[in-house]
Amino acid sequence: MVGFHKRIQCQSHTISEIEALLNGLQIAYAHNLLPLEVETDSLEILQLLGNSPPAYTSIIMSCRSMLKKLGNPTVRHNFREANMVADVLSKIGAKLTMTNQPYILLSPPDAVKDYLTADLGGVLSNKLILWSTLNKLAPFGNLSVLNSTSTDVMINFN
Repeated sequence: MVGFHKRIQCQSHTISEIEALLNGLQIAYAHNLLPLEVETDSLEILQLLGNSPPAYTSIIMSCRSMLKKLGNPTVRHNFREANMVADVLSKIGAKLTMTNQPYILLSPPDAVKDYLTADLGGVLSNKLILWSTLNKLAPFGNLSVLNSTSTDVMINFN
């Protein structure tokens, strides 16, 4: 298990999400973390991977190149609540004083240990979402959405 956190100074949330994805892919490649599945809570990033406007072409092409080097792993949407470890690590990274210096974590920091234990134990959470959101997320491989039934609007995830 490998993780990272990093302070990114950039002009938009979208760029910081793309940079985080690229950094994660580079770390996975450097540590030969295969097979790999990539999950993000950013629907925008998934859309950009499919069709990027000129402003994001360079960094999106870098992401696509890394994905290809990693054997084109599955890239799908997941809710933030389903990956609190990533959320906590991003908050740690935002508090760092040095920018653009990733801190590679070969063991989990204390701040995420409870979340990892919950993940391993299969603790479930619920989230009530709109049908329009379900329909928007389904094409992006969200497993919670894909496993829901036509009468189920409460999404369970661990």
